[in-house]
Amino acid sequence: MRLKLAPYAFAASCAEDLVILDGQSGSYLCVPDAQIAPIACGDDVIVTDDNDLALGLAELRLLSEPRSHGFRRRPAPPLSLDRSSDLGAGFSRAEEWRGLFQALAASRKAYWRRPFADLLAAAAAASAARQGHDLAAAERTADLFKTVLPWVPFQGDCLYRSLVLRTLLAQEAIAATLVIGVQTWPFEAHAWLQAADVVLDDSFDHVSGFTPLVAL
Repeated sequence: MRLKLAPYAFAASCAEDLVILDGQSGSYLCVPDAQIAPIACGDDVIVTDDNDLALGLAELRLLSEPRSHGFRRRPAPPLSLDRSSDLGAGFSRAEEWRGLFQALAASRKAYWRRPFADLLAAAAAASAARQGHDLAAAERTADLFKTVLPWVPFQGDCLYRSLVLRTLLAQEAIAATLVIGVQTWPFEAHAWLQAADVVLDDSFDHVSGFTPLVAL
């Protein structure tokens, strides 16, 4: 049978397990050794013969009618080795610093303590905006962000940190993709930002251990 995911539900196969994110509540469901066809980030249908799984997902309201619409689902961008330049190299213009602190202020108001569904909606809206793909500019902006990261409020929250950086990139009309990934045994979720195949706010070695679940 083919199970259509609800508009705010995202799923992916993580080894033999099925992981689903409820985008409304921000909660995760992990089904060990799920009897499903492989499902990747961007897919919206689970193929399975497991009636109990189908009933359970329906009871949790993680399934939807075939014609329901939600986020525009995208496959996760590929990963390459982190090519970021040395942190803080070449930054001296006052307008760059002003732009950074304006982005920090705007992000604090827009994102902090907002419901998880609102954060995903904001990320989806940003991904739909028409922006450029200047990788060198994205890396340069990310380097500037990293130099002040220790002073960014709540910078230990990976999702918030990525949204702040994305706000900074958006001020320069630079496209970036927010990725939320998971791993199991032990379970952990993590968010990061990519420009094309380059990780901007983390390392390749770290994020490559996560299975992408959401790309916005």
